[in-house]
Amino acid sequence: MKLDVAVASSDVLALSSSQLSLQGSADLRVVGTLGHPVILGRTTLSGGSLIFMGNVYQVQSGTVVFAIGQDGADAQYLRNNPGTAVQHHSELYRFA
Repeated sequence: MKLDVAVASSDVLALSSSQLSLQGSADLRVVGTLGHPVILGRTTLSGGSLIFMGNVYQVQSGTVVFAIGQDGADAQYLRNNPGTAVQHHSELYRFA
């Protein structure tokens, strides 16, 4: 069975779990077959935070692109806007 499903969101897409809280929008297509589905399109992140290996990271903006690579394989990549830096900040408070 062939797939061709469009998935689009408004500009207020919000993903939330115990490990992440992200805001943005999505414009995706699911193509291929049930045995080999392929996601194509783009997700634009406008902010949020995520926890990775115990560290909290703030997301200012970015784009996740789902595309077909030159070799025909599925390829996904994350592109940060120019000037965006990854910063790590943690503080430990001890109360007696």
